[in-house]
Amino acid sequence: MPTAAETEALFAKASPEFRLIYSALRQCGARPGELCRATIAEVDRGNRVITLKEHKTARKTGLVRRIPIGKKLQELLDQAIGDRSEGPVFRSPSGRAWKVGNLSRT
Repeated sequence: MPTAAETEALFAKASPEFRLIYSALRQCGARPGELCRATIAEVDRGNRVITLKEHKTARKTGLVRRIPIGKKLQELLDQAIGDRSEGPVFRSPSGRAWKVGNLSRT
């Protein structure tokens, strides 16, 4: 895990969109690909969970992946989603869904 100083240096040059997804990853422990592919429809605010049908081990386990939503993650999700009702939860600076490769390069 990056130190506080490394994270601060990273955020100093990062876009707001990167800061959102990076902070969410730190909060929930999800795989980068999971948050890159997460859609607004998969976010259940009432039950405080993100339910992913498509994920790394879905074919092997046959199970959905549930990512609990804590208070800090909920704040980040609210920021990322805003007033939108569909599409990816986290968008890159171009407005499209993040791709894992682009996220890693950033």
